[in-house]
Amino acid sequence: MLKTVTFLLLLILVTFNLNAQYFLDSTFGLNGMANFGFGGPGETNSDMPFDIITQSDGNIITAGQSDGPNGIFVAIARLFPGGQLDTSGFGVDGRVYTHFVVRDRAYAISLQSDGKIIAVGNEAESNAGSAIMPSIYRFNSDGSTDTTFAGTGYVALRFDAVSSGSFYGVYIQPDGKILAAGSETGNANGGSYGFGTMRFLPTGELDTTYGVMGKSAITCNILYNWVGSVLSPDGGIIMASTGYDGNYKYFLAKMDNLGNRDTTFGINGIAELATQNNYSTILAITDDGKILMGGTTYSTDSHWQMTVFRFLSDGTLDSAFAAGGRIDMRFTSDDYLNDLIVDQEGKILVAGETGNYGVVARLTSDGNLDTTFASEGRIIQSLNNNSGTSYFTSLILLSDESVLTVGFDFASGAGNFVVSKFNNAVTNVADNSIVPVNFVLNQNYPNPFNPSTKINFILPSESRVKLNIYNMLGEKVRKLFDNDQMSAGEHTIEFSAGNLASGIYIYSIEAQTLTGNILLRMAKKMILLK
Repeated sequence: MLKTVTFLLLLILVTFNLNAQYFLDSTFGLNGMANFGFGGPGETNSDMPFDIITQSDGNIITAGQSDGPNGIFVAIARLFPGGQLDTSGFGVDGRVYTHFVVRDRAYAISLQSDGKIIAVGNEAESNAGSAIMPSIYRFNSDGSTDTTFAGTGYVALRFDAVSSGSFYGVYIQPDGKILAAGSETGNANGGSYGFGTMRFLPTGELDTTYGVMGKSAITCNILYNWVGSVLSPDGGIIMASTGYDGNYKYFLAKMDNLGNRDTTFGINGIAELATQNNYSTILAITDDGKILMGGTTYSTDSHWQMTVFRFLSDGTLDSAFAAGGRIDMRFTSDDYLNDLIVDQEGKILVAGETGNYGVVARLTSDGNLDTTFASEGRIIQSLNNNSGTSYFTSLILLSDESVLTVGFDFASGAGNFVVSKFNNAVTNVADNSIVPVNFVLNQNYPNPFNPSTKINFILPSESRVKLNIYNMLGEKVRKLFDNDQMSAGEHTIEFSAGNLASGIYIYSIEAQTLTGNILLRMAKKMILLK
């Protein structure tokens, strides 16, 4: 017979501050989200969004790729401010679905002053890595291809004779010239690795006054992945990516407004930062000219985590930010950062993935989680009612301080775009109550744990809840809730394992309506290591 043990059970019933806390805006789309795909009725395309912007009239444009049986297509959609597709004024049923060769992708978009849409990414005439070339596209305001741009509507160019490459950022200058930033990569035919930019005239030709005949590159024999970029206050451009030259590192590079290497930045234009294994880079500039870089790093206990760094304008790490210039965040077992922006108060918003859910978090300007934004400083949200993997890829801040995100819903072997809107609860809940749309059971944190861990879940309505812990033989080893009546909202408990042996355990939750109808059952694994 097991000896009775005492364990801590702390129930936190989150009370939302209606003047600050954010939640899904139920007036947007369907219960706060707009979910849509490309490729026609019954499509099985995997549709992945990468960027989102708004027009001056409040309409929303999001872009990415649609990967289906006929190749990879540039995928762009326009939505009204309320989250409905613009089915009469843009593309076909509010969507643009086009490619010029076998594979075309759009990684970033921007708007010209005349309403035309610029998209950048890469194209490839085959599946060979050597076929991948940086590409730029222009569409009219109604989504049709603008054939006045380079005569075809798009341009694909290499940085040199053989290197592959891609654009990941695009900026429209006041004179109408278009600056595209990305990378060049070597391939089976040779070539170079490095950061690259090209500048185009509004007509689609290269601007020969920039760099060398319109192109500029900072090369180095390291492998580059996604390249983040941002314009600097002095008119130059800063780029960042990850690489490996015997050690995992982040690399930052800077060019001036003519495409020359800025030798005042880092060492001869490049700053390096060694980390654990890493990938993804997103850049932003603070009002005082400091550089924020978001990425995904590997923690000392072998998990992926969201990390935000701050650098001084010369490329050195800013030790005054968070802990020695960086903050690491992990809300479940593994977290991934996909985007980062700075608001008007200098607070930092990040978006990405945590435990197969989308997550948005906000940091104070000095690098601490901002609990005035949401419980524990973050919002965790399923984009498909817990039917599969989902996560956020990009976010923007609207003029009313609402947060608009675009994300990826991967369910049943296909993927969709999902645009979501979050705002201060007082703006969209007239009766001063907040009711979440979906049930969420999050991965316990930390995991593995010893001796205690937190279990977090969200109830869509007032419910009777059972929460139990089982061993791998199916035997109940702890009863945490037994038909306890609980309010709608977010709940967190802290579970201490006491004298339980090391191993894998299951925590299982069942929620019922007050009349006894089962709403849901869900379970997750957790690991106790002593």
